[in-house]
Amino acid sequence: MNLTISILLILFVGWGFIRYVEAKYNDAIDFYHRAEAICKKYSPCFQGFRAYVLSDIGDVLYKQENYDEAFEYYQQDLDIRESYYTSAYMNIVYNLNNMGNIRKSQEKYNEAIKFYERSLEIYQKYFSSHHLNIANKLMNIGNIRFKQRKYDQAIDCYQQSVALLNEYHPDDHINIAEGLEWIAFILNQTEENDNSAKYLEPRLRVREASLSPENLTVVKTLSVFSVVQESRHEYKFSLAYDLKCFLMRKKILPPDHQDIGISLCNIGRNYEHVNQPKLALNYYKQALVVYEQCLPASDEDRLELESDIQRLSEGSHE
Repeated sequence: MNLTISILLILFVGWGFIRYVEAKYNDAIDFYHRAEAICKKYSPCFQGFRAYVLSDIGDVLYKQENYDEAFEYYQQDLDIRESYYTSAYMNIVYNLNNMGNIRKSQEKYNEAIKFYERSLEIYQKYFSSHHLNIANKLMNIGNIRFKQRKYDQAIDCYQQSVALLNEYHPDDHINIAEGLEWIAFILNQTEENDNSAKYLEPRLRVREASLSPENLTVVKTLSVFSVVQESRHEYKFSLAYDLKCFLMRKKILPPDHQDIGISLCNIGRNYEHVNQPKLALNYYKQALVVYEQCLPASDEDRLELESDIQRLSEGSHE
């Protein structure tokens, strides 16, 4: 009897998975519901199998963006595992992460953080050698803390993540650089500009060491570093980074790309800061040529640039 039921359950779940892969989500849920009904009928013999099915239903609903329903199914799966299968840590973590993701997508950050932190605790206790996963979870919690404007806690999470990666995954340049960038960004937002530069400098070295000069990730870092230097009134340093950023963008992007225009504007603005209005005007005019190809005449950035050109042009005739 149990063998027949087991085969039927496997068939229903298998058909449900096939429909899920085919993006036929309603059909998938129908098969999963049939499997769950059988599990409930013959419970507790198939309690563990039911937990898997509940999670599968949650996955389909999550894919359909039916977040509240998905959350309920993940919660049911979690309740079963925490009641009867307390050592099924990876399955528990899976549910906690999904529940956290749902609350995060709903901008219910206080709830999301609770699920992420429970997931992190399990990893630190039972999977302490999984350093990369722990680092990623810390980064995720840091992102939530940032959204909550709890900047000190966010920085603490990012620092822990970067420390783990530096110690156990020193070649994971992308994630290390990402953590450093978040720290620098927060410090810059909170006007601790000297400290933000301290974190951006190693980040830039990491990016340049790991990526080709043609990679836009390096360009992004240069752009952020320029903003930090400008906020510190270190205009010559900011100009240097903007020039490097422009040359790299020029190699990678088409000539009418908006980012080319943005770089030219930034260079012009820094030339204004260092009292070189003629050079500033020259770069502004180059930027306008780009903007005329990619932005409508009513665009605010384009209008502001035209105003700057008019202002400097009038000043040059005085």
